[in-house]
Amino acid sequence: MPTALTASVIAPQPAVPHAHWVMVLHGLGDSRQGWLGVVPYLQLPQCGWCVVDAPNSYFGGYSWFRIPGLTGPSDTADDFRADFQNSLRQLDACIGELLEERALSSDKLFLMGFSQGCQMVVAHALRSQRRYAGVVGISGRLGDVDDYPHAFGPHAQAQDCFISHGTHDPLLPIAGSREQCGFLRDELGVRIDWREYAKEHTVDPQQELPDIRAWMQARMGDEGSTAS
Repeated sequence: MPTALTASVIAPQPAVPHAHWVMVLHGLGDSRQGWLGVVPYLQLPQCGWCVVDAPNSYFGGYSWFRIPGLTGPSDTADDFRADFQNSLRQLDACIGELLEERALSSDKLFLMGFSQGCQMVVAHALRSQRRYAGVVGISGRLGDVDDYPHAFGPHAQAQDCFISHGTHDPLLPIAGSREQCGFLRDELGVRIDWREYAKEHTVDPQQELPDIRAWMQARMGDEGSTAS
């Protein structure tokens, strides 16, 4: 893919056309390599996958945006905003290229992100001119909610979102994300399926991943029901 973002494309059944695709964004300091091993646990071989690296290097991995007080002593709110907007632009271009290459409509593409990646996919989807098959955000903040509703794209309140967080998360305490979710869902009418799990800042393979798989399959209709 010619975008500035680096991606790995996975087609578990290469001889079969994939009616749905999933694009995955990692968290701070991770890379697409960290998620290539997670894909099989979701048990969705009928989907094609595109796992993307963030654009900025960060201690052996990558970052979508700088965070004041965390990523560096001199990082500011202006740095965050500049990185965030730049990453949103690059993400939008990367999605556009995937849709064109695979002759795919956006309503057949799921967006999935963990931590920083969660914030990216939710912010993109709520601002986007496209409507997606679904948006899965795991263990992250939901962006600058003060930007809404004026920053909403035309499909923001019709976009299905699955947002999950850990009740024992020491890095991003659940209270902040819970409050943001409540504002977007209850005050602004965004379609968020909010889930809480007894986990830290990680992914729970026992309950969370099966819940995500079932949620995605429900939005794939007949094609989702044929999962192995």
